[in-house]
Amino acid sequence: TMKVDPSTSPRVYKLATFVDYDKTNSKEPVLINVGDEYFLQYNRAKAFNSGTEEKQNLLTVTTDTANTSGSTNLGGFRSGETFNKVSNYQSSRKRLVVKVCDQISGNGSSPDALMVSIGLDGSACGQVQQPDDKPSFSIDKAIILTAAKTTK
Repeated sequence: TMKVDPSTSPRVYKLATFVDYDKTNSKEPVLINVGDEYFLQYNRAKAFNSGTEEKQNLLTVTTDTANTSGSTNLGGFRSGETFNKVSNYQSSRKRLVVKVCDQISGNGSSPDALMVSIGLDGSACGQVQQPDDKPSFSIDKAIILTAAKTTK
């Protein structure tokens, strides 16, 4: 599970399908928790989940239902579609925007996944963003110095 705070600028996350959990790494969650209020999952119809009939191959958005032990399914979304029904997210006067940017087919060693933009009042689909695990300055500097020596 990855917990996301959408109050920062919109950002794209890779959400792996839960049926490929064994192929994921630490940057590929199978469940995204948005502000402890909304939960995102990729309901891929394959392997042990091939018989699923509801919301096949879609991003599902659910929320906790007050005073019950269950949750409420708020919809299923495919590539290019947007969940934006929350107009005043946590009293921010901003709209929560969850958009499916792209669908990725995995292989024997990587999971099927959706690229999902999460943010307020906008989408990051199609925008270039810096990875969370960018190299430190000292590594960058070492690479630049090495490259400079080899080109002389």
